[in-house]
Amino acid sequence: MLYAFGGTTGLLGEVGAKVTTELTPELDITGGVSADIASETYMDSYFGVTAAESLATGGRYAAYDPSAGLKSVSLDLAARYEVIPDTFINAGVTYTQYVGSAASSPIVQQGSASNFTVALGLSRKFRLSF
Repeated sequence: MLYAFGGTTGLLGEVGAKVTTELTPELDITGGVSADIASETYMDSYFGVTAAESLATGGRYAAYDPSAGLKSVSLDLAARYEVIPDTFINAGVTYTQYVGSAASSPIVQQGSASNFTVALGLSRKFRLSF
């Protein structure tokens, strides 16, 4: 169960596959594909437009009631490089395409049915002993 800001609830599931390969002792590359599946409550919250919301936008967004099902498909590629022992630079790119009733939403149609995300981070591994 997903709980979001503002009291929204819903179910969101992900299925997919990833493959990781170690190119060098310091460098790992991971690639994968995934699909997100969402409940009707989730879809209503993020892609639906009520009649009142449509009226509030002056009709710019038509009323829309999405159905549950496949929300999006994604491709991702990530790399992790160990710069010094237990300290890593992480980089990744993800391409996501909305599908089904999410893609038909007037919210998505005013924007873009696809997203491209780039991430860069630094992480440190530590161990707890008891």
